[in-house]
Amino acid sequence: MDDNEQSQIEEEFLKSWDWAEVFYSDLGAYYELVQKSMLKLIAELRVRGYDRKLRAGQQMFTFIVSRVRKYGLQTGQARLSIYVSPKGVTTISYKGSDGLVELEFENAEFTPELESLLERLLAHPID
Repeated sequence: MDDNEQSQIEEEFLKSWDWAEVFYSDLGAYYELVQKSMLKLIAELRVRGYDRKLRAGQQMFTFIVSRVRKYGLQTGQARLSIYVSPKGVTTISYKGSDGLVELEFENAEFTPELESLLERLLAHPID
């Protein structure tokens, strides 16, 4: 992959994170805890540079990151999903060719476990 193509992919990934922030910013008052939790976590992930390496998206209220260049995950493509319930319980699910991991936390925050799963995801090629 040449520098120009890498730059285009990075730009696409950055835009996907912008759209995810817009989605969570627009949640109604009932989902205030989800909104605040996800926006804080997304900001933390962006500070760490994941927005330049992963595509972001969402399905319902679940935040999903992948190594897929174009929008739309297919069966078998690696992904990491983060769901925050209206009560604040956070479920993280990693699914890749190297296995399935599901974790549950009381809060949505950047943890060593989340970092480890993100690194597993980054080991997959962009497709």
